[in-house]
Amino acid sequence: MSNCLLEVKDLVTAFTTSKGPLRAVDGVSFQVNSGELIGVVGESGSGKSLTSLSIMGLVPYPGKVVSGEIFFEGQDLLKLEEAEMVKIRGKNIAMIFQDSRVSLDPVCRCGEQIVEAIRTHEKATREEARERALELIGLVGIPNPARCVNAYPHELSGGMCQRIMIAIALSCRPKLLIADEPTTALDVTVQAQILELLDKLRHDFDMSVILITHNLGVVAGVADRIAVMYAGQIMELGDIGEILNHPMHPYTQGLIKSIPKLEVSSKRLYSISGTVPALDKMPSGCRFEQRCPEAMALCATVLPEMCVLSDGQYVCCHKYDTWRSAYE
Repeated sequence: MSNCLLEVKDLVTAFTTSKGPLRAVDGVSFQVNSGELIGVVGESGSGKSLTSLSIMGLVPYPGKVVSGEIFFEGQDLLKLEEAEMVKIRGKNIAMIFQDSRVSLDPVCRCGEQIVEAIRTHEKATREEARERALELIGLVGIPNPARCVNAYPHELSGGMCQRIMIAIALSCRPKLLIADEPTTALDVTVQAQILELLDKLRHDFDMSVILITHNLGVVAGVADRIAVMYAGQIMELGDIGEILNHPMHPYTQGLIKSIPKLEVSSKRLYSISGTVPALDKMPSGCRFEQRCPEAMALCATVLPEMCVLSDGQYVCCHKYDTWRSAYE
């Protein structure tokens, strides 16, 4: 696509263990277009955060990107030296990490942390950077920026700390913002405010956003497209409306059924049985086969391929394989 900002192709990220390399991200491919907000959804252990860390070049040891390509504005990030990646990380691609209280320096004032981010990538005096820090603090909706700029993280609420993290991420006007579980540990009202803020800022800054979450309901009102991940692979990818209204993969269907409804009901909340398989116990066939209510014999032994549906949705499921009859 001509407006494609980021393209991930067949990404494989593995951890070296005594049992050999274990693939935590296994053949992931997707695109992010300019100005688009794409949600990456899945349970804990699905590989969502590791995919984002692979894009940023921050995979923790003993993990590493084994193969694949990550093109940002046509440049393969995996071929860059660390010094070159440092110039991109934080400036052109910024990331908001899961726990703002852990990510912020507890002994450094909030304003100074924004100033540091600005001066790392731009030629600005301390006074100029501080003025912009004040502007950013106001931009992310924090009242009384002059007081907040001198506050330490422990003096702010969780929602305020998350807004400081967003201000740091926006300090150099990135083209791509990766938000990894930005509403974790926040109450429902603050969650809605943070999501609304991210959606507003991506339009104001004309940037793309990858929003990572385990809660499909979180991205329902803000995402343009959704990638549903499970056990290191993308199970379904497509337009938000199509996936919410016409989910094709049994895992996506289960996630949607798990969203609590407003209607009062005496029924128990739906949950998908079982858990995400451990890295050293991945099935040889479909990763979801052991939990799937529609599993066939083929699913236990043959890994399904990504199928392109007529409406532009992509789904990785044997139900839609045109060649499946040959195995039956």
